[in-house]
Amino acid sequence: MAEKMTKIMFALGDAAEPNRDSCDLLLSALNILIVQCMDRAKRLASKFNSKTVRLEHFLFACRKQVPLMNRLIYCISIRKQTVQLQKCIDSMDCDDVPVVLNTSRKSNVTSWSYKIAQWLAPGYEDDYIEEVLQKGKAIRREIMAAKRTENFSTTDYDEFAFARTQSFLPVRQKDSWLFGKWLCHIGFNSFWKTLSRPEMEAMSIFAFEIVAAIMDIALEVHETNVASGQFENTDKIQPDDMKEAIRRYLNYFMETLMTRDRLQALKAARSGEDDSCDVTVDVDGNRFMEEFFEQVEEIRGSIDLIANNVEEVKKKHSAILSNPVNDPKTKDELEELMASIKKTANKVRNKLKVIEQQLEQDESTEGSTADLRIRKTQHSTLSRKFVEVMTDYNKTQTDYRERCKGRIQRQLDIAGKQVDSEQLEEMIESGNPAIFTQGIITDTQQAKQTLADIEARHNDIIKLESSIRELHDMFMDMAMLVESQGEMIDRIEYNVEHAKDYVDRAVSDTKKAVQYQSKARRKKILIIICLAILALVIASTFGVSFLFSGLDSLLPYSNTTMNSNDDSFEEEVKHIGLVCASFEQYSTRFVRICANEYVRLAKLYGLERLKKAKTDVHFKKLRQCVEINSRFLRMICISARNLFDDFERDPIMSANLLAKVPEYLAEKLDIILRQSARDWSAAGVEERKVCYGLVIAELESRYPVEKGRSQIQVLVPGAGMGRLVWEIAQRGFFSQGNEYSYYMLFGSNFMLNRCVVREQYSIYPWISQWHQSLVPDDETVAVQVPDIDPQSQFSGGKMSMVAGDFLQVYDKANSWDSVCTVFFIDTTANVINYVERIYDILKPGGCWLNFGPLLYHFSEKGPFESIELPYDILREVIVKVGFVIQNEQLDVPASYAQHPGAVASYQYSCVFFACVKPLHSI
Repeated sequence: MAEKMTKIMFALGDAAEPNRDSCDLLLSALNILIVQCMDRAKRLASKFNSKTVRLEHFLFACRKQVPLMNRLIYCISIRKQTVQLQKCIDSMDCDDVPVVLNTSRKSNVTSWSYKIAQWLAPGYEDDYIEEVLQKGKAIRREIMAAKRTENFSTTDYDEFAFARTQSFLPVRQKDSWLFGKWLCHIGFNSFWKTLSRPEMEAMSIFAFEIVAAIMDIALEVHETNVASGQFENTDKIQPDDMKEAIRRYLNYFMETLMTRDRLQALKAARSGEDDSCDVTVDVDGNRFMEEFFEQVEEIRGSIDLIANNVEEVKKKHSAILSNPVNDPKTKDELEELMASIKKTANKVRNKLKVIEQQLEQDESTEGSTADLRIRKTQHSTLSRKFVEVMTDYNKTQTDYRERCKGRIQRQLDIAGKQVDSEQLEEMIESGNPAIFTQGIITDTQQAKQTLADIEARHNDIIKLESSIRELHDMFMDMAMLVESQGEMIDRIEYNVEHAKDYVDRAVSDTKKAVQYQSKARRKKILIIICLAILALVIASTFGVSFLFSGLDSLLPYSNTTMNSNDDSFEEEVKHIGLVCASFEQYSTRFVRICANEYVRLAKLYGLERLKKAKTDVHFKKLRQCVEINSRFLRMICISARNLFDDFERDPIMSANLLAKVPEYLAEKLDIILRQSARDWSAAGVEERKVCYGLVIAELESRYPVEKGRSQIQVLVPGAGMGRLVWEIAQRGFFSQGNEYSYYMLFGSNFMLNRCVVREQYSIYPWISQWHQSLVPDDETVAVQVPDIDPQSQFSGGKMSMVAGDFLQVYDKANSWDSVCTVFFIDTTANVINYVERIYDILKPGGCWLNFGPLLYHFSEKGPFESIELPYDILREVIVKVGFVIQNEQLDVPASYAQHPGAVASYQYSCVFFACVKPLHSI
């Protein structure tokens, strides 16, 4: 409610400039506050045998009005407002306000106050309006006279009001603070400075509560008007809605709380502009109303006692049902509570009936008086509260009966006695459970043993669930910790694991240093000898060439040999280490590229010209995008640890993250980002419709739902980031993807197994293509991945992923119902091998669906390294191998991970065909 109130309050108009709606809202709330508090003050004066309403009665009434307040509350009068608010009200268009007041009756109250009051409460008598204004005037004088101990500057007030409001409303502290600021904005700042600290905080809180109630009514009125078609559906409350809400709220208090008009009493107690701080109102102090209020308090106490006993009954019910052994003491206490509730309820009911009869009698004899209306209101409130408490008690008893019935049913099921609902009801109604438990008693020992075993298993299961839950929480905490620490955790773990290697290397280096020191001495001696020989050479010119040629024989010769390990496992681990190092070094590599580009541009155009063109700002933005991409890629790498559970050691955590990564591997990270955008973002929808749409549509047409897709096995070689595998499985098939690249395996594992929220991450896949952008901002366009929740939205068949080379992994003949290849068959050096292998692994009658160009990836290695067949020859090969082509489309335009803002776009002319392995090929 508080959030809605704040939203609509600022929708009415920004508080910086007060408008008619904001004044309407504030002043009506304060008028209502005065009416409430004065009515309660009269009742308090009557209860304490006072003939007049004193100031202390009014202050106590204000305090009791809102439970959250622990200090007195004052109201703002609408007589002496600031100049800003008065100018705002004077500028209102009041032609539609019925001003029918006599100038002589306005006393010293200005006309604009009456305009506001008439506009807020049209139809009420002028006497009532003047009474409200005079009450506000009296309270205002009291504030101005007694509360000048604190003088706040604007800064002091802001700091103090925020701190104090927090201590009172921890849940609504923001909204309450906004409301307090709003009050200051619309012209009450000078008034707030006259309040003490408790009064200031109390006023903000109380006015917030009043306005929140009015705004709730305004919302209901607004929704009703929208539903009736009075105006368009909008979140903005209209002025008519607000006026109707205020009228309803005022009418409610006029009908339920206001008693007799007290204007004459106020006029008798008032003497012109006297600044007296007391408000004196004559009150009828008859003994009857005092006795009535004492009776009301007694009934209210009895109802509260019943409510407390009902809560105790609920606790006893829970204790009885949770205890496997019957506890006579608890049952006795429950019986006592129920008897007490019944006894007290009868007393309350009788007293309420007596009051009701007395009210009817008084109304018929005395008519509708103020006291009668008060008594009716109290009787109605007590009756409603009594009905609510007894309804809660009845619901408690009904729930307890159903829970007992369920417990008996479970016990009978455990004992092997099948009893339906009707028989169970018969047993409960008759009060004789022996008619169903006679057979159980005869075999009681066995039943007890069975029950004990079941309870033991139940306790074991509960302990196991608790252990699993604790373990799950531990794993979640560790996962969050690892993910948040990121690079630091990886480096620490890497350094710890390799600490022993560095220590051993240090020992070895120390030994070598000792050897080098020993050799150094010998070298020193040799150098001295050489110097002596050199001196002799200088002294004698004869034999110079001989002596100098012999000098080479004294220089040492060293040769280092490396032992290589050809173990395939070690080579695999080494490759994975380079992959992980490339993920780790993405940020460093890209920042270095950006820095080189910036230096190059600075040399060409000058540093000052670059700053004027805001090129440095663009490069800073690129740096931020790089850091976001780097965090995303690190999460992909870390999440791939589960792929190597069968390895003797974790190749990811043992990887040397500082190893030098070849450029061709580092560039694959850009491919991962673009592939993520293509397969798992809204930016790649159009590409997926073209590439995957034809294959999926053909597959669905060949295997309708009624034929049982769950038994159809579909293989997707070159699965990439796994979207096509997921889409096929989503339609009910058994789908398996195959991928050779660890980069693609890491990425697909992250998307399929680690993304749990739609658009969970933001990436920037185009920042490496700045030379192809029309404007710099095209490079830094963010893409949200994934565009779906792969786990919660999956409701189809089954899926899996297999790593390895397609020709080496899949060699079992007649094992697949369908093979779907998209941008795949041109990724091998010999496309004929792919065609033959696909034919071998397909079952007779199975289909091969293909879409893509013939952009042979090994064409750059030379004509003898790759077999590159044009499509017409490749088609003949497919037919000669044994396939029957049933559907074929040529020159289908398609793009692949295309940058939407690039000045140059690449479009492939692709081929789609569907061919079948004949049934007679067994």
